[in-house]
Amino acid sequence: MTLEETIELMFDLQKSQPKEREYPIGLYIETKMYKFYVDNYGIDPAEKLYEVLKKYDLETIEKSQNSLPIIVECFEHESLEKFETLSDLPLIYLMNTHNIDHYSLEDVAKYAHGIGPTNSRLYKGTFLKDAKALDLQVHPYVIKDDALHFTSNAVDETMYYLDQPIVIDGLFTEFPHTTYVIFEDHAKTQWGREAKFM
Repeated sequence: MTLEETIELMFDLQKSQPKEREYPIGLYIETKMYKFYVDNYGIDPAEKLYEVLKKYDLETIEKSQNSLPIIVECFEHESLEKFETLSDLPLIYLMNTHNIDHYSLEDVAKYAHGIGPTNSRLYKGTFLKDAKALDLQVHPYVIKDDALHFTSNAVDETMYYLDQPIVIDGLFTEFPHTTYVIFEDHAKTQWGREAKFM
């Protein structure tokens, strides 16, 4: 599917959502191989993404938040730094074993709204505390029911993130049906009310 087709599908799906839903469903879009396309083809993926979003009136928080909220992510800081000059949409710098120690959180905080670290790095040392001190959102990846990192079952694995003293702001999952049910049950138990999730 092209991005245009995805956006149009999402608009169609929004129409079938329950009227009482508090938040519209959004898109979390990753720009990939930024330097490759810029260096080899003279194509700027950040600019191309902005053009598509503008075509659908989604290129700012104000325009997108009530129709199709957008978050932009990338492993390459150059892409996010460029997109930050074009739009105020939330930007998440993805961090893996290759780039996590080569670019400081202080630098990331200059252009991004948050980080997406690997779950294996999240609770090492003061990493999470340092990120929150810089007002960076933290969206670790990735929960997999069939590949556990911290516990011996999928429920406890998800709860591991929820029971930490420092709260994360989002979570990537490859099993959304499981994660949703666990989050919903946790919200009822902890807060005594129904949860509403995007």
